[in-house]
Amino acid sequence: MFCTQCGVKISDSSHFCCHCGHRVRTPPSPAVSEVPFNVVPATDASAPVSTEKKGRIWPPILILVILFGLGLSLFICFRMPVAVTDPAMPWFTVVNGTLYFDEALYVGNEELEVPSVIAGERVTAISDGCFHNCHGFCAIILPDGIEHIGSSAFAGCTSLRGLLIPETVITLGSDLFSGCVKLESVCIPYSVVSAGPDLFTGCEKLHHVFYPGPVESWNMLEIDITDLNAHIYCYDGTIPPG
Repeated sequence: MFCTQCGVKISDSSHFCCHCGHRVRTPPSPAVSEVPFNVVPATDASAPVSTEKKGRIWPPILILVILFGLGLSLFICFRMPVAVTDPAMPWFTVVNGTLYFDEALYVGNEELEVPSVIAGERVTAISDGCFHNCHGFCAIILPDGIEHIGSSAFAGCTSLRGLLIPETVITLGSDLFSGCVKLESVCIPYSVVSAGPDLFTGCEKLHHVFYPGPVESWNMLEIDITDLNAHIYCYDGTIPPG
């Protein structure tokens, strides 16, 4: 350190110059800021995340994405309807209990019998238009266990003469026998609670409709056959044509 008055070098620890007696002021040392041990210095929020931190974030997110994808795939697989077919009867296909028929694969006779179980799947419904325009069948035998027969299921079966609807059927679709020009008799069970319109449109030869319930219940079904020369035989009476 040097004296600011005369320029003579003096000791760093001395407060007076020995040459001229000038008082020397020691420059203050910079103050050290004391930071409490439990205070964390603030960081800039806009500072980029280090590669190490990114590496810690990505693996859990990737695992979650993979697990979500697997769960979604399993959900879709279990929700999708599965079609089953018996190799001995390839003309029948069942999807979630609903029967479908392919006339092009059929090799039987003019009397078609539908089994109650196909390839381990129980038949509970006849699909819309299942036998539509199948002209070669004079009789179709349906099994017990069917609850619903879809719209136009037998429409256009021009050789069909009669049909016994199982007592387990609850609903009948519209235009069920539309265009069955040779249909003569039908048995509709008391279990049916609703029937679509135009069930017997174009069935000019229909003469006998058997219904084991009372006349009152038949009237509640609102099946219109006024244009046909058919009798409805209920257990408590017969309804004449018209």
